[in-house]
Amino acid sequence: MTDLNHDIDKSSDEPKHADRGVFSLNLDRSSAIPAYQQLKFHIIHALSTRRLRAGDVMPSVREASQLLGLAPATVQRTYGELRQEGFLDSKPGHYVFVTGLDSRRADRADQNRYSSLRDVLVPVYVNARSMGFTDSEIMSTLEDLTAHEEVDRSKPRLAFVGLGRSVVDKYVPILADALSVLGAEVVGVELDEFIASDGAVLEEIGPVHLAVSLVSWLSEVREIGARRGIHTVGLLVEPSPETKRVLVSYPYGTKIGLITEPRYVTNVAAIIEQLCGPQVQVVTVVEDSAVSKKTLASCDVYVRTFRAEELARSLLPPGVEATEFRVLPVQASLEHTEALLLQHWLEAE
Repeated sequence: MTDLNHDIDKSSDEPKHADRGVFSLNLDRSSAIPAYQQLKFHIIHALSTRRLRAGDVMPSVREASQLLGLAPATVQRTYGELRQEGFLDSKPGHYVFVTGLDSRRADRADQNRYSSLRDVLVPVYVNARSMGFTDSEIMSTLEDLTAHEEVDRSKPRLAFVGLGRSVVDKYVPILADALSVLGAEVVGVELDEFIASDGAVLEEIGPVHLAVSLVSWLSEVREIGARRGIHTVGLLVEPSPETKRVLVSYPYGTKIGLITEPRYVTNVAAIIEQLCGPQVQVVTVVEDSAVSKKTLASCDVYVRTFRAEELARSLLPPGVEATEFRVLPVQASLEHTEALLLQHWLEAE
């Protein structure tokens, strides 16, 4: 028989105890599936996901019953069935240990699990149909109920609201890394969706302790957040070190063509002029047109913002590249965000 887990280490005198975290589960006391069977399926699942491995020593019946809040007889029944089915074994007078999970037993266990699941769902399905709901309505509701992963409420949770998917994808990992010391979970939401739902999208993805956006659109996020009782903070950004080096290297009299979106024109142009000094001229282009192309034709170099890559490609001749005006969060702003997230998380607890 082929064992899908590691073989038991018979050479070791000291048995390896199973991770007690495996027994941190909330049994559904109201379920039609008996508690002993819920525990049994949970242990089999832990085997299939390798949280339990062949040779691991299980908690004693008394210890497991205390960990789970179950009667010892319930745990004893679970252990007994798992021994009969070959998942567990025991040394007389010593301890119960895991034997492994071969493909035949795994298939049989899955059949039993799905049979129990069917027993739970059939009455619900029949009741829903008797109330006039169609199969498609029932399936749609089930999909809505399972659309989001279970939220870990033990961690602080932050939502970054960004202008478009590209911005969200850029800043979510930056924030996750900066807040890793808190073990924070960072989720991303597009600004259009946030505004269209009037902030309800945050409630749909679970409890959020703080919403963060770039200061460019903070007022919109803050107004909606206030109505929803969601704390908000703006994330300050600055040009990256590489962007600064490129800009300050431009010689006297350089004419810079700035390709950007309307909402960024004033801020980005001001930063470029501040870094380059009064000796440079900045002209801005925000749309694809013949006038824009003519304006850029007289420029010496080209700079574009993050979301203006496609616009720059359409305006500039083939082979001509625009330097990206890259920005990164200000460290002090990240630290402020971390402090606020911790504060609101602790208040929620």
